[in-house]
Amino acid sequence: MYKKYLILSSFAFLLFIGSCSSENSGVDNESIKSDIVYKKVSLPDGVISANSIGESITVCEAKLKNVAGNWLTVEGFIGGRREPISKERAIFIMGDHELVTCDEMPTDHCSTPWDACCEPREKISSSTLTVRLVDSKNDVLKGTLYGLRGIKPGQTIKVFGKVDQKSIPESMIINAEKLELL
Repeated sequence: MYKKYLILSSFAFLLFIGSCSSENSGVDNESIKSDIVYKKVSLPDGVISANSIGESITVCEAKLKNVAGNWLTVEGFIGGRREPISKERAIFIMGDHELVTCDEMPTDHCSTPWDACCEPREKISSSTLTVRLVDSKNDVLKGTLYGLRGIKPGQTIKVFGKVDQKSIPESMIINAEKLELL
């Protein structure tokens, strides 16, 4: 009995100590979700803009301009699927405001209000695109965007970036240079 108590007490103590942090411990660079810790991406200053990044087009309009190398400013929302933000890379799915999300349904039955699970698959595909933040070698940055400066599923956002070389009509990819949370 004493051994069991000692093991449980030690485990609880380690959890308590592990959850304590100082300002310089680097915890600001992590996001806690569902008891799992994900490392946040480290972005250069100015990528997430506090100022307007200019006039924008919709996701559906952007898909009509899906030509590699095009520079676009697109407005939409982070969502369209259950988990629209990658847990390990600086990638998210951006949906057009014309998509009907779960929170807009008469009977909101979803725990993920930004999801468009009741829309036909073809409409979701034609109304979403992938946004990535990449380095100078065009490699996607490591770390999640979730929780960074308020980024979360359902968030309305503007993205300024360049259409990627691998972008195809069925799966548009924009490499973002700037993000504006709305």
